[in-house]
Amino acid sequence: MPASKSKEASSEAAALGKTRQHTGDGALIVLSGPSGVGKGTVVARVLGDVAGLTRSVSVTTRKLRMAEQEGVDYFFTDRESFEQMKERGHFIESAEFAGNYYGTPR
Repeated sequence: MPASKSKEASSEAAALGKTRQHTGDGALIVLSGPSGVGKGTVVARVLGDVAGLTRSVSVTTRKLRMAEQEGVDYFFTDRESFEQMKERGHFIESAEFAGNYYGTPR
């Protein structure tokens, strides 16, 4: 690796350990992946490292799982209520996956 690349990599690695200030306005970061791959771990790390970010809590029609909390992990609702929220423009985006609806509230 060239010396300049090595210095850049070292600077980036050092910066990962420091708290960074979010400077964007209205930025949306989407983290997507299959169940169990560590999305929650990544989100927790980023929220801990970057000041000014907040976590969006999605709405879903799937059933509450053990150890999940309403309003923390998801907002749980039924299909009819979800469809009404969607019609009213409540979501930035929404999708159906594995027979359940998921949406990101505005």
